[in-house]
Amino acid sequence: MKYILTLILSLTLVGCASTKINYAQEASKLSLAMTKQDVIQLLGQPKRTSVRMHQGKKVEELSYWSEVVYGCTPVDNEMLANDRVTITLTDGVVTEWGDKLDHNRMIEKAYEQQQKLLQDIQPAEVNVKVSTDKSA
Repeated sequence: MKYILTLILSLTLVGCASTKINYAQEASKLSLAMTKQDVIQLLGQPKRTSVRMHQGKKVEELSYWSEVVYGCTPVDNEMLANDRVTITLTDGVVTEWGDKLDHNRMIEKAYEQQQKLLQDIQPAEVNVKVSTDKSA
């Protein structure tokens, strides 16, 4: 009886275990200027992709994360994942990667955008006419 309970418990634990890739850890093998094919070869197919044009360049984001297991229930949710990583490719090559939902990264990106906006603002030209006519 003891052996049967041990066997059932072992099978239950093995059934709940998952073999998954830790995307945050594997992202340390990325390097700038890798191609999309290089990234897919390293990390596999992304869970989500997005593409946009920005300043005449194609910007593509590949998002990866693993399921989180609660008890024996796998939950596939990017917000709950501990290993999420987004790789940004500009014109087909890696230009950036990291956890785009990380608060520090969000603040840094907002600061960069603010600085860029401030650089683009042209100072206003002010013309002041001073009259020296005392009769006025």
